[in-house]
Amino acid sequence: MKEFPSEEMQMTNILVVKDLHTSVQFYRDILGAKLFREYRETSAVFDFLGNWLLLVTGSNLPDATPSPGV
Repeated sequence: MKEFPSEEMQMTNILVVKDLHTSVQFYRDILGAKLFREYRETSAVFDFLGNWLLLVTGSNLPDATPSPGV
């Protein structure tokens, strides 16, 4: 039986944002996150400090409320 959490595991954080373009610029250009993939103006995936960061717009999640600020 493997230990939990194991070294092979990675955390994925999901943030709902209002403006994907501005958020991508912020995480990439200001915080230095590495953009892994972008999906049609609705989501973006970053490698950030050894974790996955998924930015999604509210249009992907019917009951989601975007975080204020970004």
